Amino acid sequence: MIYAASIFAVCKSSVLYAAGFLAEVSGGPRAPPPPGAVPRRGHENITDPLVGIYNRRYLDRRLEEEFARAKRYASPLSVLLIDVDHFKRINDIHGHHIGDLALYELGKLILQSIRETDIVARYGGDEIVIIAPNTTTALAEVLAERLRQNVENQNLALKGGADKSKDVHLTVSIGVADLTQEAKDSRALLLNADQMLYHAKKEGRNRVVIYGVIPSRPSFPLDE
Repeated sequence: MIYAASIFAVCKSSVLYAAGFLAEVSGGPRAPPPPGAVPRRGHENITDPLVGIYNRRYLDRRLEEEFARAKRYASPLSVLLIDVDHFKRINDIHGHHIGDLALYELGKLILQSIRETDIVARYGGDEIVIIAPNTTTALAEVLAERLRQNVENQNLALKGGADKSKDVHLTVSIGVADLTQEAKDSRALLLNADQMLYHAKKEGRNRVVIYGVIPSRPSFPLDE
């Protein structure tokens, strides 16, 4: 019986490993259901209904958990704070309905651009956070730049009133920060990313700025 139980445990472990491998190579992180879909149990409490990604409540909890885990095991952790450039203009020109659709499409594009282990959540307004566990600054910069380019190269055809399609082109600014000695808690880590986002927008938008590596370029006035 003991021998049989051992064989069963090994087989079960192999099946679980294979399932995890297939999930990883199949592409794309597991994500909350899109707006309008029937959420699985519990997802309605952690999903942003507009963008189709995790909400602020889930973000705060997971960021604290990942920060504590990174501190405990001395592993790298990075945070990306994303903001849509001139989003107010999109709402003013095309209306809030198109703005909402643009945010939803952005959420889908981000989910297609990240890894299985990354966590994506809406921070507020048109700001989105990516928590990247076990990710150094160098890797986070690669992830952020890939995402920035993917957004810039995408032209969104969104259905407006009377089923008229409107072309919307987005760009994003991204601030990146990693776990440093200065970051005493998860809020400080996010604040560092927010400061880098400010610099990205100040330096002309549509760019990535890394904490500790502030570019020396001519400054441009900030506007919405």
